Amino acid sequence: MADFSALLKKYEYEPVSVRLTALLQEHVLETGSVSWQDEGERLAKLMDAGDFLREKLRRGDAMALIATLGITAHRRDAKLKKPAAYVVRQLKHPEEVATLRRVYGDRFFLISLYSTFSERLRHLTGLRNIKDDTARSLMRRDEEDERRTLGQRTRDTFELGDVFFRLDEKNYSQTQTEAERFLDLVFGKPDLSPRLHEHAMYLAYAASLRSADLSRQVGASIITEIGDVLAVGANDVPTAGGGQYWPGKSDKRDHALGYDSNQKHKIRIARDVFERTHPDKKDDHTAFAGFLDALDGSLLFDITEYGRAVHAEMSAIGSCHRNGIRTTGARLFSTTFPCHNCAKHIVDAGLREVQYVEAYPKSQAWPLHSDAIFWEEEDAGTEPGTRVVFKHYVGIGPRRYMDIFSLTISSGRRVKRKKDGNLAPWDRPIAEPRVPSGTASTDLEAVAISELDAAMKGQS
Repeated sequence: MADFSALLKKYEYEPVSVRLTALLQEHVLETGSVSWQDEGERLAKLMDAGDFLREKLRRGDAMALIATLGITAHRRDAKLKKPAAYVVRQLKHPEEVATLRRVYGDRFFLISLYSTFSERLRHLTGLRNIKDDTARSLMRRDEEDERRTLGQRTRDTFELGDVFFRLDEKNYSQTQTEAERFLDLVFGKPDLSPRLHEHAMYLAYAASLRSADLSRQVGASIITEIGDVLAVGANDVPTAGGGQYWPGKSDKRDHALGYDSNQKHKIRIARDVFERTHPDKKDDHTAFAGFLDALDGSLLFDITEYGRAVHAEMSAIGSCHRNGIRTTGARLFSTTFPCHNCAKHIVDAGLREVQYVEAYPKSQAWPLHSDAIFWEEEDAGTEPGTRVVFKHYVGIGPRRYMDIFSLTISSGRRVKRKKDGNLAPWDRPIAEPRVPSGTASTDLEAVAISELDAAMKGQS
């Protein structure tokens, strides 16, 4: 989004690009220590350097600490005549986001950009002239590097976004329009309100918070074409009579029992396979532990069928069925991509569309049900109504929904919509951001930089 900086100027803010790889080379790497022959090798070497720093300092937020160093140095040395807006590129680990939120509070916004696999591949192989196999390898590593705990975790970082944009070269002007709306909201434009899909995803997110599942919180909502809310659901254990447990004496959810039934059953399956394939080592606990280590990351441990919790999507569909509510033609919004079990019930319920935020690599929805579902971005030629469309959510992130849209209970400045009976005047060049503008972050920056310094000295 090269034009995002230009948009910031409309609000009388000076955009400052903070490139983490440049800061890494300036402050950490020795001059000339990293070299490359082509663009593919350049990207790989810079990924290696970021991974090396995180592993060396044993901190997932190492690059975020580098970012605070660059921001502080710029603020100290630059002679800006306008307020600065620092655009940090690019975050690759969830702990980087957590640290920047700790330092900058509500003034930090994470912008998550999505493009399809084919678009990213075309960009790397076409515009950057990277070989196809190299490009695919870089993309897989960037999403989630399974080899390194402190490696690239872009997929896990993406879902933490405060706003989500669809980066589409063919519809680039639409992305710019969405970015401008986002900034208008941040700067308190009084005549903007949530769109239907933003409200629906917020309801899904709110529903997820009631879940006490030991693994994750997932929420879903089912909405009609005109925005009527049919049901919400969360991933949690069902109770006799319908619905799910709530806190109380009769609570029999996994946290009350103290274990995850799915995890226990997967271990039982692994034990069964081990004893059948190693009958002479049935009682060798060390050998079995090694066997489990070898299975780590395998398809066996992707099994979800033995969990006691009803998934959020099924919870919402079940709520509709219990109450005699028709689901045909409705849309489902889920905080996480549906698993294959939910996908088949989504198809069976007659839902026409699914939007989601978080990817779910364990899902086999596409391989098992490609005849009934499709990704809109990857298969635009599918005739409407013939298959259920699955697509990434685009809009204001549910975690900042109240801050962005509430007039009175936002964490920042209140917004007034009318003055003297008319719509309140608002003008970009003089508009103020809604977020708090205290100076505490300068002290927290100093703390972050001291943490970086101590970590570097401890590893020197």
